[in-house]
Amino acid sequence: MKTSRTKKGFLALALFLMAAIIGCDGCDEDLVEVQSRMTLDPLEVELNPVPVAADTLILFEVGNPSSVSINIEEVSFSEDSDPAFEIIAQPASVSPRDNETIQVKVRPMFPTTVEATLTVKSNADTDAELQANIKVTSLDMGLPDIEVDPTSVVFAEVASFDVARAQVTVTNVGARDLLFDDLSITWSQISLPPPSVAEGDAGPPTNLNGDGGMLNAVTDGGTTSSATPTSTDAGAVSSSNLNENNGNNSSSTSADGGTTAVSQETPPFRLLTSVPNAWPLPPGQSLTLDLAFSPEMAAAYTGELHIRTNDPDESLVSVQLSGQGFACPVAVAKFLDEEDVGGLEPLDTIRLDGTDSYAQTAGGSISEYEWRLTQRPVGSTAIPVPTSARAQITCDLAGDYEVALSVNDNRGLRSCFDDLIRFSCIPTEELHIQLVWDHPYADMDLHLLKEAGQVFDHESDVYFSNREPEWYPETPEANPILDLDDNQGYGPENINIEMPLPGSKYTIYVHYWDAQTDGDAFAIATVRIYAYGQIVTEHQLAFESDETLWQAAEIIWPAEVDAGIDPVPTVNVFNSTLEYPRPF
Repeated sequence: MKTSRTKKGFLALALFLMAAIIGCDGCDEDLVEVQSRMTLDPLEVELNPVPVAADTLILFEVGNPSSVSINIEEVSFSEDSDPAFEIIAQPASVSPRDNETIQVKVRPMFPTTVEATLTVKSNADTDAELQANIKVTSLDMGLPDIEVDPTSVVFAEVASFDVARAQVTVTNVGARDLLFDDLSITWSQISLPPPSVAEGDAGPPTNLNGDGGMLNAVTDGGTTSSATPTSTDAGAVSSSNLNENNGNNSSSTSADGGTTAVSQETPPFRLLTSVPNAWPLPPGQSLTLDLAFSPEMAAAYTGELHIRTNDPDESLVSVQLSGQGFACPVAVAKFLDEEDVGGLEPLDTIRLDGTDSYAQTAGGSISEYEWRLTQRPVGSTAIPVPTSARAQITCDLAGDYEVALSVNDNRGLRSCFDDLIRFSCIPTEELHIQLVWDHPYADMDLHLLKEAGQVFDHESDVYFSNREPEWYPETPEANPILDLDDNQGYGPENINIEMPLPGSKYTIYVHYWDAQTDGDAFAIATVRIYAYGQIVTEHQLAFESDETLWQAAEIIWPAEVDAGIDPVPTVNVFNSTLEYPRPF
């Protein structure tokens, strides 16, 4: 009997399908794994008992037995769930054949039974939404109890941009850990009346110093707005970032009820102590909170430090804050003699005047002046000699100087910024030789010899016993002059030649005359050579003992000078020394 081709085809297909089915043991399992599925464990939770006012952690495992990832779309409580429950951690997704944890916290605030239904939603193909029922019974096993001291902090008068500090102590007088949930500060500001100039006070000048400029204290990012609202929340700033500039504006109202420009943007009250969320304070222990008050303007500030904890009776305690900001006085320094603005030379005395300084508070006046040298040449021992609002300083070395003035007003407020005066002492002589040393008692002497001269020879050496020799009677401007013999330590000693003769040759010596102490005679001497007001070289030598002579340098003055160009001398430095007892 013959079988048609059509029948043979059907038979072959049937046999293939049977073989495929028989050989696909476990295919159903593979097909299920391709379908994403979510699991939740446990689905029922019952805790009994847990302590009142304490955090109890409940963990749920979200599983993914499938071979593809699933995304967690929502984790929430049902509307009828007790507010004692809180979701504190949840996953965004679950990898294939993996588990992730959902963390739930429960904090009953009194003995009771609380319930909640936890719902987890995902994009799984199967079991995309699952629920777990939670039931917790709490008992009073001892409670935390917060005690805060003080309950109000008053900062005294503080100058703008200055910082005042205070402390608040939090003590747990209860029987269970006190947990900190939040620390935040709110604040507001009321402007003070405008300052008036005290009688006899100079008030703001139009020109503050010899540089023609002045320093103004300004608020950071100062913007202008209306006076509503009169109180602004500085933000629920956590203790971990209270040290940052949060840039929250607080509007202000003037003392007479009018409006004024908006004020400081950075919080005037700051919490300096960092406390992690839910940080536990054991029973009987205390925590010190450090506070800072830094006003940016003359204004009255009020605020509150909010302390939120797990204390059942006082979950929120507020500490009242207040502070008074005053505009700091303004220091104004200038030259008393206008001719001192330029043309200063070494050993000139400069007189300074601070009488234009002024207070910015009503009824204020300047009561104290402080002059300080903030820059001077290396080796200089110059110091300001204050006379109340005025001071003077001797420019002992060639170089640059900077003097700072700060003032205090009759309230004890100090100027926020120093006023600075800068000046330079430049030798006008064509050749200026300077000697300084670092020993407080040593007596060193500077010598300058003309060509083929001898040390301590009056015919060829200028030194302390021959300070103004007449080497060239017909050209007195070529004669050297020793302007100072310093025998009390440090120096300086300077030798000047107004106009050296072309082609002149000089040799510089330093003689360590006497250490003038039974102690260590070690000293370092420094020689500086200036030509036309500019330093040419600086050279140092360490002396181990006194009665030592140092050949420091040789100077050769140019024989020819190009028109309009200051000649630069040739300088050769030396380190040779020899014992040289005092000759007399």
